[in-house]
Amino acid sequence: MTRKAFFTISAIALFIFGLMALLIPVQYIGAYGSSLDTVGAFVCRYWGSAFLGMAVILWFAREGEAFKLIRGILLGGLVTTATGFLVALADAILGDHNALIWTSVILYAIFAAGFLYFYLKKSN
Repeated sequence: MTRKAFFTISAIALFIFGLMALLIPVQYIGAYGSSLDTVGAFVCRYWGSAFLGMAVILWFAREGEAFKLIRGILLGGLVTTATGFLVALADAILGDHNALIWTSVILYAIFAAGFLYFYLKKSN
């Protein structure tokens, strides 16, 4: 198997599992015969967010070109931090946490803005 094929297969698998973990965490974990409480569902969504970002990075890295690698890292970082921001925001509003949870929302927002800035910038 080539690196390109391995990265392609990995990216597709991570995308599918990441999307399920992010969007339907209770059902996703339920398929394994386990259950989640509210906190577990949010942790699963954070996990799905990371899987989606990794899927994007591997998808772009499969070609092996330096420019695409950097763009893939930036876009993967943006996907991870933007979806992480949405999960953190929902967690802050709906979860059972103290005010410290808002630091996660702020950090995800800052990092998402940074990844977006460098992704859109003409020269990286």
